[in-house]
Amino acid sequence: MTLIFANSTASGVSLDKKMQPMQMMAAIKFRKMEAAVQDLLFLIYAYNNGEARSYDKADEMVRDTTIQFTPNVPHDTLQESQIVKNLNGIVSLDQLLSYLSSVKSIPDEMARIKKQQAANQTKFANAPSGDGPVGPENESDPQGDDDSEDEGDDS
Repeated sequence: MTLIFANSTASGVSLDKKMQPMQMMAAIKFRKMEAAVQDLLFLIYAYNNGEARSYDKADEMVRDTTIQFTPNVPHDTLQESQIVKNLNGIVSLDQLLSYLSSVKSIPDEMARIKKQQAANQTKFANAPSGDGPVGPENESDPQGDDDSEDEGDDS
């Protein structure tokens, strides 16, 4: 049975449903490719420049190497932002950031947010405090003259 999403207004959802089998196959290929790259790296690390090194050190170097495959999949950023907006205050900030495809590193983004909050706190802590808003429209006239009343009276 094939589902057809031709006239669906939720294009992001229909696209996800259409691509789900391909994404599952890609995940399997990623795992196989990751194992092959790890084996290749092990050989390179173990026999660098024709010299045999210890297998333990090569194995440790392979474990310390991160292999990441990133497929080129389109994202519905409007839907992502709506999800984040709806979940704001319900889940943690880490979880909210995980829903955004544009955020590459959640810990780095958290550090940037904390740095920005600290800068805002120092900025507003040094702001002058007063009884009300400051500006020319809120300044009082020291002489009590009001020019708006005198404009129409020439008698």
